Amino acid sequence: MNSTSLKLALCAAALAAAPLAAQNVLLFDENSADSTAAAVLDGMLQAGDIEGLTIAGQDEFGSLIAAGGWHLVVMDLPSNRPTDPDWHLEVALAIDDGACAIQTAWHSEDAAALASAFEVAVGAEHNAIPFYVWNADPLFSSPQSVPATMAVADDAWGSNGLFLDPVGGAYAAAGFVAAPAAGQAAIVVGNGGRTIFNGFLFDDFSPADADVDALQDIEELIENEVRQTLAAGCASNRGTLTQAIPTLGEWGLLASALALGGAGLAALRRRRAA
Repeated sequence: MNSTSLKLALCAAALAAAPLAAQNVLLFDENSADSTAAAVLDGMLQAGDIEGLTIAGQDEFGSLIAAGGWHLVVMDLPSNRPTDPDWHLEVALAIDDGACAIQTAWHSEDAAALASAFEVAVGAEHNAIPFYVWNADPLFSSPQSVPATMAVADDAWGSNGLFLDPVGGAYAAAGFVAAPAAGQAAIVVGNGGRTIFNGFLFDDFSPADADVDALQDIEELIENEVRQTLAAGCASNRGTLTQAIPTLGEWGLLASALALGGAGLAALRRRRAA
């Protein structure tokens, strides 16, 4: 069994193991067009698969992650980035503390600052393009079945991601070409399964349902990513939070209220693709 096959077998075994322990999750979502990660995590919260969920915008993300107590940090980042200039360092420190992290990226400087922590090498930026499963990775099969080809559903933004390569002990789970090739990775799994770096935007693949199972393909992939990272074992960063963690309901109401002021939010968004 080669190293890639062994890693895939270990991932599959972890996903098939006992139910996930309750975890506290911090999600960055400033202005995602579809909020697919929020929908997935809220569903897991309601099902009792995670203990707490906080959705942070650009102004509060830095202070929240620095406060500690997060087992998993998820970035749904198609546009505005955290305002805290140290946010990259805080994410890297959380990973170093043993926390799990799932990253999306379109901005090359952000990706470069996080590359070492996620065990990736970052290449050129690209427009919205399809990506393909490599080596029958369990990210595309467990617990949700995800199409082997993820076609673009909505080219929602002007910059859409980056080409990747795994480094160190990481491996590529999917790529922007059909067969594994250097410099073409789309999803890199690192740190023994605790981190996943996505070289694309979640928004670009919503609301497709190619396998016609009444579930969005990108939401199925996000759920698989969340479950795989949590199954790998996630320690909380910097100890335990001493205050109650807001749920999606509280932040969701705030986000909905802000969304009603569309003109105000439009001024904050980076320019969308024509």
